[in-house]
Amino acid sequence: MQLDGFDVVVVGAGFFGAVIAEQVASRLGRSVCVLDRRPHIGGNAYSELDPDSGVEVHRYGTHIFHTNSETVWRYLHRFTEFTGYRHRVFTVANGRVYSMPINLATVCAAFGRVMSPDEARAVIAAEAAAHGAAGIGNLEDKAIASVGRTLYDLLIRGYTQKQWQTDPRELSADIIGRLPVRFTFDDRYFADRYEGMPLDGYTAIFRGMLGHPRIAVHLGVDYFDVADRINPRQLVVYTGPIDRFFGYACGHLGWRTVDFAREVHDVADYQGAAVINYADAEVPFTRVHEFRHLHPERAHAQGRTTIYREYSRFAGRSDEPYYPINTAADRAMLGSYRAMTASRPNVIFGGRLGSYKYLDMHQAIGAALKTFEHEVEPFLARQGMPCVTRPRAAKSCRPCRRDLILRAAGNERHNKSPAVPGEETMRKIVIAAAAAATSFAFSIARAAPLPETSAHQVGFSERGLARLDDFFAREIAAKRVPGAVVAIARDGKLVYYKAYGQLDPVKGTPMPIDAVFALASMTKPMAAVAGLTLMEQGKLPLQAKVAEFYPAFADMKVGVQQADGSLKMEPQAQPIFIHDLYRHTSGLMYGGRPDSSSALARLYPDGTAPAVEGDTAAFIDRITQLPLVHQPGTEFEYGFSIDVLGAVVEKVSGQRLGDYLAANVWKPLGMKDATFHPADAQRARLARPFPNDPLTGKPQAIKLLDTPTRFDCGGACSFATVGDYLRFGQMLLNGGELDGKRILSPKTVHHMMSNHLGPEIKNNVAAVEPHRGGFGFGLSVAVRTGEGLASVPGNPGEFTWNGAYGTQFFCDPKERLVVVVGTAAPGELRKYYRENVQDIVYGAMVK
Repeated sequence: MQLDGFDVVVVGAGFFGAVIAEQVASRLGRSVCVLDRRPHIGGNAYSELDPDSGVEVHRYGTHIFHTNSETVWRYLHRFTEFTGYRHRVFTVANGRVYSMPINLATVCAAFGRVMSPDEARAVIAAEAAAHGAAGIGNLEDKAIASVGRTLYDLLIRGYTQKQWQTDPRELSADIIGRLPVRFTFDDRYFADRYEGMPLDGYTAIFRGMLGHPRIAVHLGVDYFDVADRINPRQLVVYTGPIDRFFGYACGHLGWRTVDFAREVHDVADYQGAAVINYADAEVPFTRVHEFRHLHPERAHAQGRTTIYREYSRFAGRSDEPYYPINTAADRAMLGSYRAMTASRPNVIFGGRLGSYKYLDMHQAIGAALKTFEHEVEPFLARQGMPCVTRPRAAKSCRPCRRDLILRAAGNERHNKSPAVPGEETMRKIVIAAAAAATSFAFSIARAAPLPETSAHQVGFSERGLARLDDFFAREIAAKRVPGAVVAIARDGKLVYYKAYGQLDPVKGTPMPIDAVFALASMTKPMAAVAGLTLMEQGKLPLQAKVAEFYPAFADMKVGVQQADGSLKMEPQAQPIFIHDLYRHTSGLMYGGRPDSSSALARLYPDGTAPAVEGDTAAFIDRITQLPLVHQPGTEFEYGFSIDVLGAVVEKVSGQRLGDYLAANVWKPLGMKDATFHPADAQRARLARPFPNDPLTGKPQAIKLLDTPTRFDCGGACSFATVGDYLRFGQMLLNGGELDGKRILSPKTVHHMMSNHLGPEIKNNVAAVEPHRGGFGFGLSVAVRTGEGLASVPGNPGEFTWNGAYGTQFFCDPKERLVVVVGTAAPGELRKYYRENVQDIVYGAMVK
C-alpha cells in the first residue's frame, strides 16, 4: 500500500474522519487516503440490512440524528434527506412502563396521581431538599438532587448500577451532569430544532461523503501497521484512541463498552418502540433496540423483526471503547497526552477517541467542520497546497456523490475479527470483495465524467443501488467475472460510479475506475455517429448505394439454401444502401454466431478477424467475395454492416475512422481514452477475462488485447473507459450535445433512435439479445418500441447496444437515464449481467 502520494491521511472512517476527507477533497481538490481497521465505513454509525429480517439495523446501537446547528443540518443534506422521525424512549421498572426522559407523565405515573407542573416541581424539590442536607458526595447524591428519591430509586439507580457495574454511591458525581426533568407532557427524547433518520440509512451518507474521486478508502487496515509509510510532510488526521497513538506511555484511559445480543423473532413487532430501557438491577441488560420502528415509512416484511439486547461493562484493552469514564485520573492522563501532541505537528487529533470525549453525531460533524477550517486548511496552505475550490458555506458546496470504488488487495490478517451477525451481508453490500482477494482497498480515480449528485436528489434509493454491490460481490466471489466498472447518470448528473474486483485475474491487479475495456460492438454506435455527421454535411445520405463507394458490393450475390443443403446464388433484388448498413439489413453477417441458423455462417469470418489479418482494402475485398445471407432490406441480420460503414466513412472523409472519430466525437466530448490502438500507458489498464470460461471451462480470450488491428473496424475494435462512454451516452441523451459541444442535431439523434425496421423487414433483434424482446432497431442501436415483451424494465424510446466482451450501455429518455457497464466477460455470462444490471438499476428508482 502506497501512502506517500496522498496529501492527507485520515485515520478512521466515522463522522469526524469522513467529514474531514470530504472537505479536503471537494473544497481543496486534494487527495485523501482514509484508513479504518474495521471492514466497513461509518464508524459506530454504520448500518446494514439484517439478513434474516430485512430490517436495517445499527450494528453499534441505535443512532438518532438531532442537532440545533443549521450548518450541520445543511451539510448533511448534501448527502441525504431525512424522515420526520421523532425519537421516544420508554423505561420498564417494577413491571410498569414509564416515559423517558422524565416528564410530567413520568412523575404522575411514578407517584400514582395526577399533578400540575407546579405540584410536580414541589414534590421533587422537597425530596431533593430532604436528601441534600449533607451535600453532594457521589453520583447518587447528585441524581437525587436533580430528580428526587422516588424517581431515582425507580428509574436511575438500577440502570446506573448496571451501566457502571458499581454502586452509584461509589461513583463520582462528576460522571453525570444534572438530570433533566420536563414539567410538561412533552415526551420527545430530544428537544433539538432538527431531528430525523437518514432516508436511506447512515451507511449511504458515508458512501456519499467518501465517494469523491480524490478519496481512497482502505478498510481492514490498522494505521499502526502502515504508519511508517507516511512521510513527515503529510498531514495525518487521527481519530483513533489518543493513548494508543503514544504507545500508552502515560497509561490506559478508562472506557466503558457495550455488548449486543442479536435476536430475530417471528413477530411483526416485538416491543412497540425503537428503544426501551430496563431500570431494574436484576435484569441483566440495560435496554432493547428494535430497529424497524426507526423507519415506519418503510414496507418491512411482516412477521419477522430483529432486536438487540444491550449489556454495559468496563472496556478491556481488546474491547471497542464506547464511553469515556473521565475520572480525575483520566483527565490528568489526558492532559499529559495532549501535551505530547506538540511533538507531532503533522498530526491533528479529533473525534470521540482522539479527543477522549463523548460526541453525538452532530457534535462530531460540527467539530470536524471547524477542525477543517481552523487546522487542516491552514496546514495545507503552509505546505504550499492552495485551495482549488472554496465555497465557504456548506449549502453551496458542490455535491460529491460517487460511491466508493472497490478494490481487492491487502492481507487477510485484518479480517480476523470476532463473528458479528450479518457480517457477510455487510461485506457484500459495503465492500464488493473479489474472490481472489483476501482484504480490501480503494484507489484514487480520475475526475468524475459528469457532475456528481446524491442518489436521492435524482430519484434513486441508496439501498436499491447497493444491490449492485451485493450482486457483483456474489459474482466475483463465485469467480464468474473478474471485475466490473459501473456508471449511472440521471438528469445529466453522475449518481453511481464504482469499480469492483480485478482488472487482471491472473496478476491479481485491482480494477481501477479508469480501466480500459475492449468495447467490441459498442464501437458501432460511435461509428454510426461518425457517419451521421457526414450525413448532416450532405456527404453521406442514407439512400446512397454502398457500391458508389466500393463498387464490388454491386456484384455480390445472395446465397439461398436449397433443400439438399446446396446454395443457389441469386442476384440482389435491390442494392445495398447506406441505410441498410446502419440497421443491419445489408445481408452481411458475422461468422460463428450461435443466434444465426444460416448455413452461410461458416463462410464468414468472426467479427475482428479481418481487422487483425489485413487493412481496409483487404477487408472489403474479402467480404465482397462472400454471398449475402438475405436480400438487402428484408431481414435484420447482425454482422459486418457497421464495419463497412466505417470503411465508407474513411472513403468519404479521407481519414482513418479513428482519426475522424477523435477529431469529431472523442476529443470534443473529452473521451480521453477512446481509441482503436491503445498506447502503452492505456495497455496497463486493459481489463482482462478469466483464462477459462466460468460456464464451460473452455479457454477464452479477448484477442484484441494483445493483437493489434490493421484497420479501424467500426463494428468491434475500439477501446474506452466506462467514464468515456458515459459521456458519449449522455451526449446522445441530450440530443447530440454535451458541455456546449454539439456533435449532432437533435433531429438527427431523434432519427437515429427511431425504429427503422418496418413491417416488411424481419426483426431478429431478440435473437442477438434475448432480453430485448419488443425492441426494433434504429441507426446502430436497439430501440424499445412499446410496453411489455422485453424481459427487462424500461420505457418506449429506450436505446441500447452491448459488446461481445461484456460491455453494456442503455439510455432511457423518459427517465433521463444513462447506464454504462464494463466487464471482461466474453462468454455467454455477459447476457446474464446485462439483464441483472438493468433490473437492479430500475429497481432502485423511487421516483
